[in-house]
This record gives sequence, structure tokens and C-alpha cells, in this order.
Amino acid sequence: MQDKDGEVVAYANSIWVYMDLEAGRPTRPSEEEVTRYGMEEPYPMEYASRKVAMPQEGIKGIPVKVRKYHIDTNHHVNNCQYIRMGADYLPEGFEIRQMRAEYKKQALLGDVFYPAVKLEMGKVTVALSTENGEPYAIVEFMSA
Repeated sequence: MQDKDGEVVAYANSIWVYMDLEAGRPTRPSEEEVTRYGMEEPYPMEYASRKVAMPQEGIKGIPVKVRKYHIDTNHHVNNCQYIRMGADYLPEGFEIRQMRAEYKKQALLGDVFYPAVKLEMGKVTVALSTENGEPYAIVEFMSA
């Protein structure tokens, strides 16, 4: 993302999977689809690890039940909802410089998130997990 003067003010890395919806598993796109949408060289930036560390010894948050407004058109929790829930645990005045999320398991209507929050100097990590500690998503926020 660039400002009006052409300066880069933000960039992101996102990893996607092309799915065969009938088989319910990843597949390769056809040559026609690759040609239609194109391929570009990777953006010259610092690439963080794809894995976000599960917070150890985190503070337990109040469980959150998945409601209709959390659900997207694929009938599971929309990715931005995990980010919003994680951001609820940021300390007052925390300015986000970088955010990373690792999505582990699809959450559905009626599921319950059991948050665990780890506060460190300049970093807050929030795991939204099942009651048994199996993570749905882990969100990491870093300050300036």
C-alpha cells in the first residue's frame, strides 16, 4: 500500500490454497486460470515465519461463543473476526506495527473459544482455542 507520494506505508504476506470444492482438498489451478490471473515476482520485503508460537503460561480470558455475526459465506468464522477478538486483549495505547495470524482449525456457529493471552514487552499473543487447548487461531500483535 502506498501513500499519495508513492511511499510504501504497509505491506502484507498472505498464503492461499486453491481448493477443489467437490473433493474438499487442495488442487493445482489449471493453466487457463494461471494465465487469466497471472503470476508476479514476490514483493521485496522481510518475510516472517508462517508459524506463530502458541502462548505458554498465558492469562486465561473469558470464553467466547461463536455467533452468527462471526460467520462468513463459507459457514465458518471469518478470519478478520479472529483478529478482532485478539485485539480485544491489547493494552490501552498499544500501537500495532505488525500483526501475524496462524489459522489452525475452522470454527463453526456455536463453537466456543477459550482465549489465552501472553503479554510481553512490545508483543501480545492471543490463542483462541477449544476447551482442551487445541487452537483455532493464534494472533500475534507487535508494537512499534
